[in-house]
Amino acid sequence: MDICLGQYYMCRYRDMIRKTYQMLPLDLQDEEDYYLESLLREGQETCLQIRKRQEEMIGKRTDLRAIHKELMEMCYKPDVELLQELGDKLKCDISFSSEVSSRT
Repeated sequence: MDICLGQYYMCRYRDMIRKTYQMLPLDLQDEEDYYLESLLREGQETCLQIRKRQEEMIGKRTDLRAIHKELMEMCYKPDVELLQELGDKLKCDISFSSEVSSRT
Protein backbone atom coordinates (compact mmCIF):
# COMPACT_ATOMS: atom_id res chain seq x y z
CA MET A 1 0.00 0.00 0.00
CA ASP A 2 1.29 3.43 -0.86
CA ILE A 3 2.16 5.52 2.21
CA CYS A 4 0.27 8.55 0.91
CA LEU A 5 -2.79 6.40 0.34
CA GLY A 6 -2.52 5.03 3.88
CA GLN A 7 -2.30 8.55 5.30
CA TYR A 8 -5.32 9.55 3.24
CA TYR A 9 -7.33 6.67 4.72
CA MET A 10 -6.20 7.63 8.23
CA CYS A 11 -7.36 11.22 7.71
CA ARG A 12 -10.70 10.06 6.33
CA TYR A 13 -11.13 7.67 9.26
CA ARG A 14 -10.25 10.45 11.72
CA ASP A 15 -12.87 12.75 10.17
CA MET A 16 -15.46 9.99 10.36
CA ILE A 17 -14.68 9.43 14.05
CA ARG A 18 -14.99 13.15 14.79
CA LYS A 19 -18.42 13.28 13.17
CA THR A 20 -19.49 10.21 15.13
CA TYR A 21 -18.34 11.68 18.45
CA GLN A 22 -20.16 14.95 17.71
CA MET A 23 -23.43 13.00 17.68
CA LEU A 24 -22.73 11.47 21.12
CA PRO A 25 -23.51 13.03 24.52
CA LEU A 26 -20.94 15.52 25.87
CA ASP A 27 -19.51 13.16 28.50
CA LEU A 28 -18.50 10.71 25.76
CA GLN A 29 -17.05 13.43 23.55
CA ASP A 30 -14.18 13.80 26.04
CA GLU A 31 -12.90 10.42 24.89
CA GLU A 32 -12.58 11.71 21.34
CA ASP A 33 -9.17 13.34 21.87
CA TYR A 34 -7.77 10.24 23.56
CA TYR A 35 -9.05 7.98 20.80
CA LEU A 36 -7.79 10.25 18.02
CA GLU A 37 -4.34 10.50 19.64
CA SER A 38 -4.10 6.73 19.87
CA LEU A 39 -5.24 6.48 16.26
CA LEU A 40 -2.54 8.96 15.23
CA ARG A 41 0.16 7.01 17.11
CA GLU A 42 -0.92 3.76 15.50
CA GLY A 43 -0.90 5.42 12.08
CA GLN A 44 2.62 6.75 12.61
CA GLU A 45 3.85 3.34 13.78
CA THR A 46 2.27 1.72 10.74
CA CYS A 47 3.94 4.23 8.41
CA LEU A 48 7.31 3.57 10.05
CA GLN A 49 6.83 -0.17 9.62
CA ILE A 50 5.87 0.29 5.97
CA ARG A 51 8.96 2.42 5.32
CA LYS A 52 11.16 -0.16 7.05
CA ARG A 53 9.65 -2.97 4.97
CA GLN A 54 10.12 -0.94 1.78
CA GLU A 55 13.82 -0.48 2.58
CA GLU A 56 14.17 -4.20 3.28
CA MET A 57 12.46 -5.06 0.00
CA ILE A 58 14.75 -2.70 -1.91
CA GLY A 59 17.76 -4.43 -0.36
CA LYS A 60 16.37 -7.86 -1.22
CA ARG A 61 15.64 -6.72 -4.76
CA THR A 62 19.28 -5.68 -5.15
CA ASP A 63 20.47 -9.04 -3.82
CA LEU A 64 18.10 -10.94 -6.09
CA ARG A 65 19.25 -8.99 -9.13
CA ALA A 66 22.86 -9.90 -8.32
CA ILE A 67 21.92 -13.57 -7.94
CA HIS A 68 19.94 -13.45 -11.19
CA LYS A 69 22.89 -11.91 -13.00
CA GLU A 70 25.22 -14.60 -11.66
CA LEU A 71 22.81 -17.35 -12.71
CA MET A 72 22.41 -15.87 -16.18
CA GLU A 73 26.19 -15.78 -16.57
CA MET A 74 26.34 -19.42 -15.52
CA CYS A 75 23.68 -20.34 -18.08
CA TYR A 76 25.82 -19.00 -20.90
CA LYS A 77 28.91 -20.99 -19.87
CA PRO A 78 29.63 -24.15 -21.85
CA ASP A 79 28.71 -27.41 -20.13
CA VAL A 80 32.35 -28.53 -20.08
CA GLU A 81 33.35 -25.44 -18.12
CA LEU A 82 30.53 -25.94 -15.61
CA LEU A 83 31.48 -29.59 -15.12
CA GLN A 84 35.12 -28.60 -14.64
CA GLU A 85 34.13 -26.08 -11.93
CA LEU A 86 31.99 -28.72 -10.22
CA GLY A 87 34.85 -31.21 -10.35
CA ASP A 88 37.25 -28.66 -8.85
CA LYS A 89 34.83 -27.96 -6.00
CA LEU A 90 34.35 -31.66 -5.32
CA LYS A 91 38.12 -32.29 -5.30
CA CYS A 92 38.57 -29.43 -2.85
CA ASP A 93 35.77 -30.74 -0.64
CA ILE A 94 37.13 -34.30 -0.71
CA SER A 95 40.68 -33.17 0.11
CA PHE A 96 39.37 -31.03 2.97
CA SER A 97 37.31 -33.93 4.34
CA SER A 98 40.25 -36.33 4.19
CA GLU A 99 42.52 -33.79 5.88
CA VAL A 100 40.03 -33.27 8.71
CA SER A 101 39.47 -37.00 9.19
CA SER A 102 43.24 -37.69 9.28
CA ARG A 103 43.71 -35.17 12.11
CA THR A 104 41.11 -36.78 14.36
